Amino acid sequence: MIHPYNIAIMQCNIRYILNPALKKEIISENLNRDLDLIDGFMKFGGKPKIIQFPEFFLSGFWTGRSMKDWLEVAIQMPGDETDKIAQKAIEHNIYIAGNNYEVDPEWPGRYFNTSFLINPQGKIILKYRSLNVTSSTFSTASSPADFKDEYEAKYGDNAMFPVADTPLGKLAVTSSIFSPEVTRAFMFNGAEVMIACITAGPRFNSRDVGKIRAWENMMYVGLGGAGKILGSPFTNTWSSGGAAIFDYKGTVKAQTESYDEEVIMAEVDVNQLRKERQRKVNNLVSIIRADVYAPLYTKYGGWPSNKWLGKPIQNREEAEVVLKEVQEKLRQKGVLTPPEE
Repeated sequence: MIHPYNIAIMQCNIRYILNPALKKEIISENLNRDLDLIDGFMKFGGKPKIIQFPEFFLSGFWTGRSMKDWLEVAIQMPGDETDKIAQKAIEHNIYIAGNNYEVDPEWPGRYFNTSFLINPQGKIILKYRSLNVTSSTFSTASSPADFKDEYEAKYGDNAMFPVADTPLGKLAVTSSIFSPEVTRAFMFNGAEVMIACITAGPRFNSRDVGKIRAWENMMYVGLGGAGKILGSPFTNTWSSGGAAIFDYKGTVKAQTESYDEEVIMAEVDVNQLRKERQRKVNNLVSIIRADVYAPLYTKYGGWPSNKWLGKPIQNREEAEVVLKEVQEKLRQKGVLTPPEE
């Protein structure tokens, strides 16, 4: 039986890299602070089994960056940075999750928005590469769906929504909490604890979304959040705060109260979750009529896969062209109705 354990979320400050020449300096500053936070909390704050960091906690995010600069700023996983985090996982016998932009020699010319989970043996056991980055038209990071056939041929059919069966239960990591299908897909693959490494904050209604994802999928959700955003022309709280932990009923078990550095912790009881998922009444996992919904998704179509098969996206304008095509098809199907002039 899995005994109850604690998960902790580090709402850490993030210094953004605007100048790629400062990559090493800024990542080192962010990482050293994060490693200190781990040591300090493990010594004085509690004994969690999982520690979670927010989205792009090592490099930050910046929209005005060329593809060349993105490839330079992103890190490898495993690499120097994750190796240092892995040492802390080994030292404290914990799992550590986080998210950053990643380059992979296996996929030259591409970079990914990658969430990762390191086990107590120091091994990266999960990688989730964000599914809806290109379709957001906000990023030139590659989605695995952009070259779906190649990706699945290399990693397998379940590669986009990986779940790790661990002594702490079935764990998953993501940065795509705002897409209901993503969290549902992880639940279909058995996920019981969703580690959502995001940097969004209250202005993006992240807590409302996290609460719903936990409730509708009957899973624990650790919802990440950043502290102050440093070194950017934005206000230092533009996407800060919002970290929270929800149980499988959508109940808030812990939440941050500021936009600054903060750590929260709450108990996870996977065995009780498993009992709840067996219940007869209002079982939101068991009532899903997948065969009814599947044809509607096929008919809807939406954003096409394999749009950048063999050649990575180079700029946001490429995605905007696809968006126009998708929206025109949805207008023809009566899904989108143009507003009256």
